[in-house]
Amino acid sequence: MAKVILEFDSFEDRDDLNLALNGSKYYCVLVGLMEHYRKLYKYSEDEEEIKEGEKGLATLNEMLNDHEIFL
Repeated sequence: MAKVILEFDSFEDRDDLNLALNGSKYYCVLVGLMEHYRKLYKYSEDEEEIKEGEKGLATLNEMLNDHEIFL
C-alpha cells in the first residue's frame, strides 16, 4: 500500500490542510450536483427545470474540464 505524507508548517497553511482533509467531501458534493442536474434534465416534465438541468450540467462540466477534473 502506498503512503503519502502531507506536512503543513504554519497556521497560514490551514486552508491547504482543510482542502487535503476534506477532498472526498468536496468530491461527494460535486457528484451530488451532477446527479441533481442530470435528474432535472432527464426526468423533469417541466420545461424550465429541463433547461435548468441542461444549463447546470453544461456549466459544471465546463468548469470541471477547465481544471482537468474527471468524475
